[in-house]
Amino acid sequence: MASRKTKAGSTNSPDKKLPLNKSIPLGIQHVLAMFAGNITVPIIVAGVFGQTPEQKIFLIQMALFVAGVATIIQTVGYKEIGARLPIVQGTSFAFIPIMLPFKAAGLGAVFTAAFIGGIFSNFYWKSFKTNKASISTISHRYSCINDRI
Repeated sequence: MASRKTKAGSTNSPDKKLPLNKSIPLGIQHVLAMFAGNITVPIIVAGVFGQTPEQKIFLIQMALFVAGVATIIQTVGYKEIGARLPIVQGTSFAFIPIMLPFKAAGLGAVFTAAFIGGIFSNFYWKSFKTNKASISTISHRYSCINDRI
């Protein structure tokens, strides 16, 4: 496949700056899509564990708060943490099938297991000697290439 080079500011460039009348509606669309994905997981979790409406509201609030903090850390960065790219973080549906067998143990046990798993994965990934900046750059370039296809 031949590589295509584009100049900054051309119609296909990932660095193209859109005018406000296009970027504001696209930004609102992005936030609404992120919002729907972030509140669906706490609603499912609260339903599975039989939480009260107050507890369900609290789970939704915490999911949105943590997604916001993670997005800021990912976008702005802190020391060696964060890709420093415009990335929106959020909740994941991936753990829901794994969580279901632990329904009898309770929601606290599930959150504790997720916390311990996060600590373990942090040490696991630190054991690799990869250049994390190059991985972020490669994934960003790959997403830009997919946008052009």
